[in-house]
Amino acid sequence: KKDCSPPLQRLSGFFDAYADLFTKMNLCRGCPIGNLMQEMSDLNATFRKKINEVYSEMQKGIEQLLSEARSGGYISEDTDPSQTAQFIINAWEGAIMHMKLVKDTKPLSVFKKMIFERILK
Repeated sequence: KKDCSPPLQRLSGFFDAYADLFTKMNLCRGCPIGNLMQEMSDLNATFRKKINEVYSEMQKGIEQLLSEARSGGYISEDTDPSQTAQFIINAWEGAIMHMKLVKDTKPLSVFKKMIFERILK
C-alpha cells in the first residue's frame, strides 16, 4: 500500500517510528547498520561492501522523499536531495550513538528539530 502523505511527513514518521522502537528497547541497541559500520567495516572488505549497500539504500530512500518534497514545493529548489540525504543519515546515526551514550531520546529530538525546522525549512 502506497503512502500518499506529504514526503516530509513520511520522513518524519520514519524517524518517529525508530525513536519509538529505540525507546521500547530501553535505548540500548541503536541502529544495527550503524553498529556494524562502527565495529565491522575495518575487518572485512566483503562485509564492508554489504553494509555500504544497505546504507546506500537507506540514503536513496531519503533522497527520493527529498526529491518529492522539492518537486512539490515543500523544500527549496536549491536543496540537493543526494547531499542532503547523506547529511541527514549521517546526523541520524550520530544522534543514535549519542542517545545510546546518554540513555535519553533528547539527541533524537534535537536531530528532528534541526532537520525539519532548520535544514529542510
